Amino acid sequence: MSIERFEEGQFRRLAEIVKVMLSSGQILIITAQGVKEKELSALQTYIDEDKIECFWVGDVVHSYTDYNKTFHTNIDSETFTLHVNYLQEKGIIFGI
Repeated sequence: MSIERFEEGQFRRLAEIVKVMLSSGQILIITAQGVKEKELSALQTYIDEDKIECFWVGDVVHSYTDYNKTFHTNIDSETFTLHVNYLQEKGIIFGI
């Protein structure tokens, strides 16, 4: 699911859908640009905070949101392996 730009109400509706899908055992990956803290809070209203992982992909962080991890674009194989291990430990991916 790709999100160009969401209004606050739309983010709440997204959170309701995500809650239903997670309760059925699904793993969701949602991409969004420039997520603000209040939008992340809207998700946390419906979903346990420990079930949300927020990542920044890119070299320069353009937001004040607290991210769990930052993935830079140019990384060596050792760093890539560390990222993959992190995602596997969190249950986000199962293998590559």
